[in-house]
Amino acid sequence: MRKAVIIMGPPGAGKGTQADFISERYGFKHYDTGQRLRELIKAGSIPSDAYDSGELIRSDWILQLLKGEIRPIMENEGVILSGSPRTVLEAFGDDENQGLVDFLAEGYGKDNVCTIVLNISEQEAVKRDTKRNRRDDTPEIIRERYENQYLKQAVPTIEAIKNNEFKVFEIDGMPKREIVFENIKEILDAEFN
Repeated sequence: MRKAVIIMGPPGAGKGTQADFISERYGFKHYDTGQRLRELIKAGSIPSDAYDSGELIRSDWILQLLKGEIRPIMENEGVILSGSPRTVLEAFGDDENQGLVDFLAEGYGKDNVCTIVLNISEQEAVKRDTKRNRRDDTPEIIRERYENQYLKQAVPTIEAIKNNEFKVFEIDGMPKREIVFENIKEILDAEFN
């Protein structure tokens, strides 16, 4: 099945978990931007100081990485993205770079691209992510990501995706992950049949 699903939401919303569930059920390749960046930092390809401080890595650099690594996937299978796009620039690009959403629409067809938004509170984001015990998951950094990356960057990106007439579905991310996935399945089964 050649479709693209974008999972968006604040830190701790369960984007990676739900993407894994979707990947397993529908056979899509899961591309986890955060995980990929951590791999590149470990390999020394990206300086870790920007990532550790909770700052965004430059959108144009992320776009080139994503498109380069997703292009071969698009040829043969569906893809599910967690962690991207994070900004309007990443979603729709600029004069020099095609955005990720348009790139996916070009490869899969606009009707075959949908976005799932998992909604949780800031308090829940801090509670969930501090349990992971990663060095970039301190309460301060999580709050910083929620306010400056999610509310100020990702929420306008979600609005831009809606305004460009792509399918966007909002889900309550607060219940147990199995319940959240049942709600996602209901949407995707309707979309993909």
